[in-house]
Amino acid sequence: MKGVLRLLDRECRRLQNKEHAKKMAKYFKYVHPFYGIKTASLRQMIRQVQSKYQKDWNASSLLDTAEQLLAESHGEKKLLGVYLLGVNSNLKILQNDPSVIDRLGGFIETYVQDWATCDGLSTQVVRKLIEKNPAHATSVQTWCACSNDWKQRASCVSFVCLARHGAY
Repeated sequence: MKGVLRLLDRECRRLQNKEHAKKMAKYFKYVHPFYGIKTASLRQMIRQVQSKYQKDWNASSLLDTAEQLLAESHGEKKLLGVYLLGVNSNLKILQNDPSVIDRLGGFIETYVQDWATCDGLSTQVVRKLIEKNPAHATSVQTWCACSNDWKQRASCVSFVCLARHGAY
């Protein structure tokens, strides 16, 4: 979905705020560069993408597009990948894909280097996939034995809300 990536890139450049970007980089201990775009604007960009491309999504195209966003260096692009996957209509597409949890685990191991991206994927995508398809829980539980710290964290964070409500 090169059109999606071009649209998001153009919007990120248009909305960048260098002063806010400096503050964000400092807060995140300079792990990523930032454009300085606030969350509300990122979510609006995802609504724009959904209105234009939603009819074209399938599990593979969603995961491929999210992976390309997660692979980007800027923190906002990583969050756009998370937000794209976390849209309810997109979760419905992903929930029965047999490779989704393995792909998400691979994304975490390869592209996650900060708590915001890790926790976003865990709470907005993985947790919701477990709620929609409890068969995913077993695979996510195995992540706690992984040597990757972010994947271990994702395993735990994915179950926090579920456990609070008596599940797992």
